[in-house]
Amino acid sequence: MAKITIKQIEHQEKTSKTGKPYTSCRITVWNKKDNKDTFISGFGSGITKTWNVGDEVDVDLEQTAQGYWNFKEGANSKPSKDPILTILIEIRELLKASAMNNTVKTTELPTSAIKTPTNAPDEVKQTFQEEVEDLTKLFNNPTDPKKDIPDFLK
Repeated sequence: MAKITIKQIEHQEKTSKTGKPYTSCRITVWNKKDNKDTFISGFGSGITKTWNVGDEVDVDLEQTAQGYWNFKEGANSKPSKDPILTILIEIRELLKASAMNNTVKTTELPTSAIKTPTNAPDEVKQTFQEEVEDLTKLFNNPTDPKKDIPDFLK
């Protein structure tokens, strides 16, 4: 198992010689030993599609007889957190604290400015949309925080 920091990542849909579709994932990392960029290749998945430049991820590395590097997802390989979703969760926690202190101010939430991430996995899109809907309900429907705290803040 190796920890790598992604310098560049690219996914490409391909077809095998037998006609089976698959996703190729090519990652560029900085090789400290050789003092140069190194390319590592492997199969793409729902996990690798969440990885972004700058992420530090765990993979199993293997060097081929020709000197190329390949990776496989290992037991510790995890999806990266979506930065937009992280911000929404932080907003929810701040609103929760404000609601408990009776300091929630209602105003119009500009939902037209909030865009669902297009390249995220479906489960991230769904969670993102649910968070936006919950925030919209809170902002667009005045509540008495002491009597009517929305479920997602409890």
